[in-house]
Amino acid sequence: MIRGPGLPECASVACHRLIREGAADVLWIGSDHGLVWVDVSDPARPRRLERDLPASPDPYVYGARRDSTGRIYVCTNNGIQRLVQREGVWISHVSRRRDGMPHDECNGNAQFIDARDRYWVGTLGGLGVYDPSQARLDLEPKPLRLTHVRIDGVPQPLDQVVQLPSRSELSVEFALLSWQNEDQSQFRTWLEGFEAEPRGWNSRRARGIERLPPGDFILHIEARDFMGTASEPLAVPIRVIPAWWQSATAKLIFALCVVLLVGGVIEWRTRALRARQRRLASEVQSRTAELAAANARLKALSYLDPMTSIGNGRRFNEALAALTQRPASRSSLIFLDVDHFKAYNDRFGHLAGDAALRVVAVAMTSCAPPEATVARYGGEEFVCLLPGQGLTQARALAQRMCDAVAASDVRTPEAPEASRVTVSAGVAEVVIATAEDVRVLVRAADDALYRAKAAGRNCVSD
Repeated sequence: MIRGPGLPECASVACHRLIREGAADVLWIGSDHGLVWVDVSDPARPRRLERDLPASPDPYVYGARRDSTGRIYVCTNNGIQRLVQREGVWISHVSRRRDGMPHDECNGNAQFIDARDRYWVGTLGGLGVYDPSQARLDLEPKPLRLTHVRIDGVPQPLDQVVQLPSRSELSVEFALLSWQNEDQSQFRTWLEGFEAEPRGWNSRRARGIERLPPGDFILHIEARDFMGTASEPLAVPIRVIPAWWQSATAKLIFALCVVLLVGGVIEWRTRALRARQRRLASEVQSRTAELAAANARLKALSYLDPMTSIGNGRRFNEALAALTQRPASRSSLIFLDVDHFKAYNDRFGHLAGDAALRVVAVAMTSCAPPEATVARYGGEEFVCLLPGQGLTQARALAQRMCDAVAASDVRTPEAPEASRVTVSAGVAEVVIATAEDVRVLVRAADDALYRAKAAGRNCVSD
C-alpha cells in the first residue's frame, strides 16, 4: 500500500526500482494502478512525478526498466509495452503471445537489461528476450489516398479539379494504407486560400467544407502512421464557381426585374429546394443502407480467422467479456493445441500444416454445441468457451474433439497420401462474476493444457 500526501493509493505494489535521473533519485513502482514515479531525493518528503506516457495495456504493472538509449519496457498482466520516443512523441508497442512472447503475463521482479541493451523478462510461459539490434522498424512512408469526393452527397471523380458552386457542401474522404494499427493513424488538413494554418492532428478520415466564397483553393491533406512516419501529402484543387446571380449583369437585371419576378422566383426556389430535399433524403437513405451493409460485412470478417473460417482471438475475447455482463454462473473453457505441429510442418510442408489447422477447426465445430464459442487462439492453439456448462460436460466434449481430430484425414493436392494429426486438450471450470474470474479461467485451462502435453499428448487434462 502506498500512502502519503500527493501520492496515489495502490492496493498492491508488484515491485519497485530506484533509478538515478540527473540529480534526482526516482522510484519506479509497478502497481495495480499502473506505473508510478516517486521522487525520493528527500525521503522525508516523497513527491509523485507525472509522466506524459501512453497508458499501459493493463492496469496491473509489475515494473519497468529503461535501457541506455531511453527505451522504456513496462511489464504488465497483458503483454510487454515498449515505449520509444521519436521526434518528441512517445510511441507505444505492445508484445504478446501472438507476437512471439512465451506468455502474455509477466512475473514480478523478473526483468533485466544486459550490457547489449537486450531486454529479458520472465513470464508465466517461460523466459522472453527482445533484442533491439534485431528489430526492424517500419519507417517506410505509407500511401495516402483519396477515397471519396462528394458535392452535396453526389460522388465526384477523384482525378479532376473539384468544381462546386458557392453554398454547396463538399465532403472529402481519405485513407492511409498502413495495413497495421490503422486506428493510430493521424491526419491534418489545411485549406489554402481560406485558412491561415493547418488544423491539428486527429484520427478523422474526412473533411467537410461548406459555404466557400467564389475562387480557387487547395485542400492539403497530411498523414502519419502509428510510428509517426509522415506520408506524401495530397493536394486537392478546389474551384468555387460563382452562382449566376452573383455576376454584375445578373445583379443589374435582377434589380430591374425584382418587382415583377420576386413572386415567381420565390415559388421556383421553393419547389427546387423541396425537390432537392427529397432527392437528398433519398440519397442519404440509400447511402446509409449501403454503409450499414458494408459495416456489417466488415464486422463479420473482423471476427473470423481467415485460415480456418472460425472465430479469431477478438471473437473469443469478446465472448469472455460478455460472461461478466450476465448473472454469475459456472462456465468451462477448453484449450486445444496441435501435437508436434512444427515437426508436422517440417515433414509435410506448410500447406499441409494449414490443412491440418482447418481439419482441427472442422472437428471442433462439428462437436461443439450451438451456444459454444469456437475460435483459433493463435498459431496451432484453439479454444472452445462453454457458458453454463460444468467440467464433466466440458471434459467429455474435449475428448470427442480429440477423437474427431485423430480420426480425420489431412489431404492436400501436393501430398499423394493422407496424413493425420492429434491434439492435446486442457479443460477448466470457473464461476464467472468478474473480469478476474475470466483471467483465472484462461490461466487454469492453459495450465491444464500443459499437463496434457506432459502426460504424453493426444489426451485431455483438467
